[in-house]
Amino acid sequence: MKRLVWILALAFVGMLVVGVELDRSARMDSSLDDYVPALFQSFALENEVDGAGSQSLDGEQLDDARKLLRQRPVPAEHLRALALAEIAAGNDAVGQQAMAFAAGRGWRDPVVQATMVRAGAQAGAWDIAAQRLAALWAVVNDRQTLNDLTHLVAQTEQGRAALAQQLAGNIPARDGMMRWIAGNLTPQQAASVAMAAQAHGARFDCGQMADVARKVVVSDGDAELAQALWNGRCSRNSAPSQPGDVRFVSSAPTGDTGPFGWQLTQNSAVSADLEGSGGDVSLSVHNGGSVPAKFAERIVTLASGAHLLKLSANASGSGARGVSVAMFCLPDGVPLAGAASNGGSLFQIPAAGCRAQKLILTASPGDIEGLRISSEG
Repeated sequence: MKRLVWILALAFVGMLVVGVELDRSARMDSSLDDYVPALFQSFALENEVDGAGSQSLDGEQLDDARKLLRQRPVPAEHLRALALAEIAAGNDAVGQQAMAFAAGRGWRDPVVQATMVRAGAQAGAWDIAAQRLAALWAVVNDRQTLNDLTHLVAQTEQGRAALAQQLAGNIPARDGMMRWIAGNLTPQQAASVAMAAQAHGARFDCGQMADVARKVVVSDGDAELAQALWNGRCSRNSAPSQPGDVRFVSSAPTGDTGPFGWQLTQNSAVSADLEGSGGDVSLSVHNGGSVPAKFAERIVTLASGAHLLKLSANASGSGARGVSVAMFCLPDGVPLAGAASNGGSLFQIPAAGCRAQKLILTASPGDIEGLRISSEG
């Protein structure tokens, strides 16, 4: 008799183990849902409720959602499943209440967060929408969902201000959100968000801020806004490039040049390297190709009128005669003709339509040592 009881006990335990393990396997493989005994359904039941979708839930799925919540009342996903089931069944008030409870409990449930972002935006509660959007950025890899919801929040000035408040908290998704802002909003809007966040303590990557600041100048010629964005922690770590000074300056320890620093080319064919320090800095340039190539560019803000740009280099190599300089008005990118004058190129900057300028230096094939540039005017 004892042997029979022992065998039955082992069989019962074995049945429990199989049922539990089958349900756990269903969490990863929904095709196993139908094989999980009702007594052990938890993950399998969750799959059935989630798989139905909010538009196709019927009375059976509503019963399943309620059963799931009774079995495991803590996870926010189950409250969310009940909310969607109630709404699909026409019980809007109950469904909305369940979703509100899920929102308070489930910061890592993407469906709940996305729902709260949309609800906050619709109600004009931009602080709530931005807060839930930041939570969503931390847990979701679906770029289309993030793109759509971030556009929804960032389309208004109030939404952008709320985003700045979230970024100021140095949240885990800060860099990713700032990259999206820099790549999808206008440069002026991106700059305003970044400046507002920085004013409240945000610490962004300085290279990223330099890119945003340069875009501001290129798109609108607004050098003042670009400089204001760069000022602060980043400007303290950068080389002292001034908007109206075309000379080369020594690199900053961080390598950040700021919106008005020279950007030097480094690739397999062309390279430009700074040499020297303090007020005596020059470039060493190598063009290993067979045609002239750009090796440096920067943004400047020279006043309207005549400006003579002069290039000089050491006698070794091809010297400064192998270098040409081009100037373009920003924001329209209109090229200015440079006339040869007194050993340099004379540019006439108009009083209108040229708030800032871009300089591009090009070198012929060969090597140049000790290259320097200066401006008179």
